[in-house]
Amino acid sequence: MDNTIANKVTHAVYHKQQRVIFIMGEIKREKLVRGGIFILAAAFVYLGFRFVLPVVLPFCIGWFLAVKMRRTTRWLKKHVRIPEAVSAGVLLTLEAAAAGIVLYSLGGKLIWQIRILSERLPDLLKGMETGRWKFHILIGI
Repeated sequence: MDNTIANKVTHAVYHKQQRVIFIMGEIKREKLVRGGIFILAAAFVYLGFRFVLPVVLPFCIGWFLAVKMRRTTRWLKKHVRIPEAVSAGVLLTLEAAAAGIVLYSLGGKLIWQIRILSERLPDLLKGMETGRWKFHILIGI
């Protein structure tokens, strides 16, 4: 009689262990699947930025500019009676000129800051090596 109770208890414990092992296997499998999906997603994002973006980006920029100019070109066509193609060309030229002026003015400041950084870089690196950061060198006091 004790033998059958012991067998039942042993059998129940064995099945409980098997269930725990099965659940652990499912958890490991689920983690592997999630990890695989993450790796695939990262690969697709990388490949998208590497190969697809250079092809698609000019079209996206063109679409953005066309949508942005659409309202103005319609207004010019309706009120001033300028054809949409002409007004779009003029607006595009004005936007390109404005972007050029902004880039030129920012480019000068950027070159100036790069020159200052190149002058101060040796002192900054010395400070990093010795462990003494000279904050006044970084901000230019």
